[in-house]
Order: sequence, then C-alpha cells, then structure tokens
Amino acid sequence: MTGARPLVMRQAGHKPGQKGRYTMTELEKEILKAMIETGRANEGWRFKIQSIEGSQYSDWAIIIGTLTKKRCRKPIMGWELSYYKPKDQIWWGRSKFVRFAE
Repeated sequence: MTGARPLVMRQAGHKPGQKGRYTMTELEKEILKAMIETGRANEGWRFKIQSIEGSQYSDWAIIIGTLTKKRCRKPIMGWELSYYKPKDQIWWGRSKFVRFAE
C-alpha cells in the first residue's frame, strides 16, 4: 500500500478550443503523481484513463489506463489500478500492468 495519497475521483473532459491536444484530468494528474512517488513513472510522462469500472455502491473501483513516455505518441504500458474508495488510495499490490512492445 505504498503511495497512499488521496485521489480526486472526478473527471473533466477534453478542453474545448484545443485541437488534437489532450490535457490530463485532475484524476489522471493525481494518479501520475502517485506513480512518480512510488517510482513507477518519471516526470513528464502522461497517464490517460481508458475506463473506470465498478459499482457506485462498491468500496473498490478498477481504473484502466495507459502510460506514455515524454515525447512519445504510443503508450508504453497499460495499467489496471485497484482503487480503494473508503481510504481514497491505490492499492499497488492488487494492481496489474502490461508492457507494450516498442
């Protein structure tokens, strides 16, 4: 349970007026910050949420997303993060990842 920092569980959309450029939401920024603190990502990398699965009545949510290196277009890694809502933290022991071929 390292990286036990509170996460903001809200998503903003793509900012209007920006053509072709994706800006990370607050939740994606918080996840990336936790990944950097635990050594799973580096500064300048990007995390993009693909989906959030789980019932609103459940204590757990699965956040599925991709991690992209700085100045790269293709993601290098896919993550399935286990998010524990009551303590507002990611449980790294229950999370999974897969490296994509470069």
